Amino acid sequence: MAAGPVSAETVLCDMQGAALEFFIDRNHFAAPVDANEPPRRAATVVSYGTQQFPATPFLIGDTRGFEAEGKGGTTTLFVMQPNGDAVVSNSLAGTRITGKCTIRKDEK
Repeated sequence: MAAGPVSAETVLCDMQGAALEFFIDRNHFAAPVDANEPPRRAATVVSYGTQQFPATPFLIGDTRGFEAEGKGGTTTLFVMQPNGDAVVSNSLAGTRITGKCTIRKDEK
């Protein structure tokens, strides 16, 4: 059986000693086949240190990331550049943490 195209990735990061991991399924970003098809909402669960929380992943070219809303109006934003350099920031706490990431291709 031949392997199909890779449509899913797991992003694995070391953010100054804290592990960060989330999943991106490229099928969530595919254009609808039919105009009457409801919009697709990409969703993932982020593991960051000892925390887990839901987030909305994004792909912009080769840049990957996610946005997550938290308590009290906080927004956590993660951006990974194509070379693996990454930044996670939290708007309310005023934090900005850098790190390095790799991508594991997951075949469906």
